[in-house]
Amino acid sequence: MTNQKITKIFSVTFILLTLNLVVTPSAFALAGIEYPPTSMNEDAKSDALEAANMVDTQIWFLAGCLGGILGLLIAQAVEPKPSATALLGKSPDYVATYTDVYVETVKKSQTKAAMNGCIAGTLVTAGIYAILIVAAANSEDDY
Repeated sequence: MTNQKITKIFSVTFILLTLNLVVTPSAFALAGIEYPPTSMNEDAKSDALEAANMVDTQIWFLAGCLGGILGLLIAQAVEPKPSATALLGKSPDYVATYTDVYVETVKKSQTKAAMNGCIAGTLVTAGIYAILIVAAANSEDDY
C-alpha cells in the first residue's frame, strides 16, 4: 500500500469514529433515553449524600497528622460501608446507587481529611524543627 492509501484509510476511520462519538449521544437524546440512565436513582443519590455528610472524619485527620503518608494511604485503601438499616426494603437499583454514591463520597471525605492532617502534621513538625534549630544556634554550649 502506498502512503496515500494509508492516509485515506486513516482519515475515513477517524471521521467515522468522530461521527460515532457525536451521533450516539444525540440518538439517545432524541429517543428520550437518558445517557447514562439515572431515572429513579435521584432519591438514592440524595439519601447517600446526606448519610455520607454525617460521617465523622476527625479520626482520618488524626491518622494523617500522626501517620503522614501512611495515614493518607490507609484512608484511601479503607472501603467505607453504608448502614444496612438504610438499605432495608429498597430495590436492588436503589441499593447499588446508594452504595456507590456513599462509598465514593465518604472515601473522598476521609482522604481529604487525612491529607489535611498530613499537611498539618508536616507543618507542626517543620515548626518544631525550626524552633530546635534556632535554639541550637543560639545556645552558648559548644559540644
